[in-house]
Parts: sequence; C-alpha cells; structure tokens
Amino acid sequence: MKIFFKILMKIVCIFLLTTQALCNNIYKEEFEYLKNCDPYKKLFSEDLNPTLRDIQSEVLNFKNLTSSQKSMYTMLLDFGSILVTPENMPQLHRVIDAMSKDAEIVTPAVFITIPKWSFGAMVTNFFTNPGIIVVGQKLLLETTDAELEAVVAHEIGHMKYNHVYKKTALYAGLCGLCGVSGLLLGYLNIKFFANLTEYHPALLITLGVAEGAVILAPAISYLAPWLINKKMEDAANEFADKILNKGDGLKSFFETQQNRDFKEDSDFYQTYALIKKSKDMLSPSDYTDLLTRYKKAEFLHKTKRTESDLNPHTICS
Repeated sequence: MKIFFKILMKIVCIFLLTTQALCNNIYKEEFEYLKNCDPYKKLFSEDLNPTLRDIQSEVLNFKNLTSSQKSMYTMLLDFGSILVTPENMPQLHRVIDAMSKDAEIVTPAVFITIPKWSFGAMVTNFFTNPGIIVVGQKLLLETTDAELEAVVAHEIGHMKYNHVYKKTALYAGLCGLCGVSGLLLGYLNIKFFANLTEYHPALLITLGVAEGAVILAPAISYLAPWLINKKMEDAANEFADKILNKGDGLKSFFETQQNRDFKEDSDFYQTYALIKKSKDMLSPSDYTDLLTRYKKAEFLHKTKRTESDLNPHTICS
C-alpha cells in the first residue's frame, strides 16, 4: 500500500510540474504555432531572401498600423518582425491590452523580431500614437510567461511616463549646453589670445566650440545617459511592480538576466586567456589586432550592461 501511495504521489508531482511548465510557456506555444502557419510560415524560412522577408512582413504588419506607426516602424526596424494581433497571438495580445488599460494608455503595437539574436526589448512613442514595443524573439523563447509580461509592463511604464520625449529633451539640452560652453570658450579665446596670436577670431571661436565638445563629450556620451537611464529605468520598474503587479516576474527576469551575464563574463575571460596563451604563436601584428578587437568587444559589452534597458534597482527583495 505504501509503495502504491508513493507511486501515486510521484505521478501527481510529475503531473503538477508538467502542468506548471505548460502554463509558463503559453506564449512560446502561441509563437511556435504562428511560425508554422500561413502566412507567417515562409517568413521564418532560412532560404528566404532577407529583403523579401522584410517586405513580406511589412505587407502583413502595415494593414494594422497607423501612419505614424508605419513611419516609426520603417525608421527603427531594419529587420523582419511580426505584429502581435488578436488573431495570431490572442492570449499575449489580451494580456498586453489589459495591462495597457490598467496603465490608462492606448494599447501599443507590439512586435516580435524574426531574427533570434536579440535578448531584449525596446519602446518608442516618439510622435507615434499608439506607441511601439519591440520584443526580441530570443527573449520570448528564453523567458517564462511571467517574465515576458514583466518586461512588457516595464516598457509600458516608459510609455506612461513619456520617457522617450523626456530623454530626447534632455539630450537636446545637453547638446545645447555643449554648444553654449563652446561659444563661451571661443569668446575667452578671443579675449585672452587674439592679441597674442595671428589667428582670426572666427578660428578661435571654432576652436572654442571644439574645446567645449571635448570637455563635455564624456558627460554627454557616458555619465549623463547613465544617470538619465537609471532614473527612468527605476521609474519603469516601479510602475511594472506597483501599478501592474508584475514584481515577481521582474525579479525572476533579473535572475535570468544575471545568469546570462555570468555566462558572458565567463566567455570573455576564456577568450582573453586564449589570446594571452597564444601570444607566442601569433605574429605581433595579429596579437595586437586580436587583443584590440577583444578590448573593443569588452568595452561594448560593459557599456551595454551599464545602459541596459532593464535593471533591478527599484525591485524590492
């Protein structure tokens, strides 16, 4: 009897785990079904010419987009993508529509990329209403349903707070500050150096503008974006957590993202060790070239992580 009971409990546990796994993969199943049905099936064929893929996806997508969305789509998406609709992915669309109503915004157009290389998401509502959210296919396939919902909720938070407009205005202000500082330096150049040199005042002003750009370039290119992004990402995280109740999904997503970061760090460490180990077998020029390319990739990797569109600053443990 005890043996029978143990077997029964194991069967129940397996059933519950299987059911939970299936429930956590509803959107994946929807997407996989979509990929194998007409008219989308051909878009995912590796044999299809990339330009033709883009054209065919636009034919399918444009009939459901406003004029402003079409313009922004053309500017931002230079690769094929699928628009989520009530017909092709009804369950995901229903959840996005419900979250948008809770956020009191017009339901955005949500696209899933056809290429699999992007583990990320982005949003824009710049001169576009409703806005646009782009989800990488890789992100959809490698996250749970709760994590995907949390990522979309985060992007909806950006739309709710008009972060795209605010960020654009801030960058414009920084560029203006750079220009004003350059003109000021140009004026100081004229005031203090015009009588000491034979340079024309216009040249001194130009030199001042260049000096202003050099002085403020680090702040504009790195420090300011980091500070701006951090504050806006915190606000979007808090909105997804407190308003749309997706805090658990965000925490889980950040754990998934952290595991990916650890793996990438390991890959960089192994590659660097390989280059150093192979130094004696490489010519000096080849070694320098490989090391330079590695350092460039490492810098871009660290910058991307610092400026990540999703970070866990405001999610309570």
